[in-house]
Amino acid sequence: MGDAHRQLCASAKVGIRRAANAAYVFHPNRSSRYLVARPGLVERYLEEEKIDFAAFEMKYNERTNVLSKTLIFLFIPIFAAIFYALFFRRRPYFVEHAVVAIHLWSFILLLLALIVPAIGLALMWWSKAPSISAVLASHDNSVSIFLQGCIAVYLALILRRVCAVTYWYCASVALLIAWFFFQVVWLYRFLLFTITLHSL
Repeated sequence: MGDAHRQLCASAKVGIRRAANAAYVFHPNRSSRYLVARPGLVERYLEEEKIDFAAFEMKYNERTNVLSKTLIFLFIPIFAAIFYALFFRRRPYFVEHAVVAIHLWSFILLLLALIVPAIGLALMWWSKAPSISAVLASHDNSVSIFLQGCIAVYLALILRRVCAVTYWYCASVALLIAWFFFQVVWLYRFLLFTITLHSL
């Protein structure tokens, strides 16, 4: 019971980092979309600063842990602006859409911090995987679809309640936002990488 509890607590951190990307951690053997997009960027930094990769990894993770929390809040007004553009006739004040955006991101963070790690723990027990991060990586598509479904359902419900528009319109907007969410995540990761690297 104690081991399971420790695994669940540790996995909560993995869940937040996984989709909310509260702290993207570099690893020498891990492929990186950013290194592909910006070839030689990290290597050039290591040469200029005369440090090895382990020291860079530690320095990067310390800095990104702070910046990531700041960047995540920037998406609240972005989503609020999207909601305002779609529902301004029903809710004319921007602050009302900001409240909806805050509710949505709070739900997403709770989903990532609690539900996804719990699923990962169950899958790890069932598949005998070595770690939760490993089992989540191997079931990435399934977990992503599950997250998108949860986001779409939750958003459709709150839009219907707050904006009082048709079910079809709420469902269409919710599905679009749920799909758009992962595009935002990749943009967030790229911005976090770029800003962190240039601030070191």
